[in-house]
Amino acid sequence: VCACERWDWKPNQYHGIVASFIQFSNPKLRKFIFENMIRSLMPGGVLIVIGFSVQEFEQGIAGPLKKENYYNQLMLKKLLKSIKILTLDEFDSMLDQGIKHTTKHHLLGVVAQKNI
Repeated sequence: VCACERWDWKPNQYHGIVASFIQFSNPKLRKFIFENMIRSLMPGGVLIVIGFSVQEFEQGIAGPLKKENYYNQLMLKKLLKSIKILTLDEFDSMLDQGIKHTTKHHLLGVVAQKNI
């Protein structure tokens, strides 16, 4: 494993990519990551992303300290404009992150597919 900036993002390499709670990257790095995840998907490949929504920040629940690092639907639609969004949902879920750290969080998830 290495930093995403040094990862060898080969084009058309993967049938699927899962990005779980990577919203800690700043907007510039996030754009780089999403562009390269999409480029690395094979035609018909699926990208699944889940992370904290901006509502987490607004409620002061958890996650990164900068509002710009949280997901919102408009941001994800822009980042994924080159592929087909199959589902894009916001929802509440209990996350069990260890002893005395089980909390309800507001999440945003997307499933998208690269064009064939």
